[in-house]
Amino acid sequence: MKTTKKLRHTVLGIAAGMLALVGTVASAGTAHADGPPAAYLDEPGILYRGGHIEAGDTQLVLQNDGNLVLYRAYQDPSLVHAVWQAPKTWGCGYKAIMQGDGNFVVYDVNSHPCWSADTFKPSSLANASLAVSALGGLKVVFVNPSGGRSISWATIRSSDLY
Repeated sequence: MKTTKKLRHTVLGIAAGMLALVGTVASAGTAHADGPPAAYLDEPGILYRGGHIEAGDTQLVLQNDGNLVLYRAYQDPSLVHAVWQAPKTWGCGYKAIMQGDGNFVVYDVNSHPCWSADTFKPSSLANASLAVSALGGLKVVFVNPSGGRSISWATIRSSDLY
């Protein structure tokens, strides 16, 4: 009888612990949209020459030659290759800025634009972030600061598997 009662209490304790853990994980989150792991450059964020943003096996790099390139390793560091690059940034890019107006722009050393994603906020109340997806995608996400929900996005480079 004591063994059955002890076993019942142990099982109930484990079940309660699992429910608490599941509840904690389910309620955790960020202001960014659901999906694969991602890294963000929030406005007004700056990525300087030689810098990078990394999510999983994907990296957005503003190379020392000024080229803005998205690399993906596909879970094997020896298989790193470029999956996208911003046009007209080689030799030009000095800094890449996620601007307050929602546009992601690469500038030269004299602050002249080399390339622009032509992304702009749908609302002055939205916050903009450049999102680098672990699956190799790149997009600008616009988030409603009061609700924490993605209200829209502009794809720069798709990570669709199809």
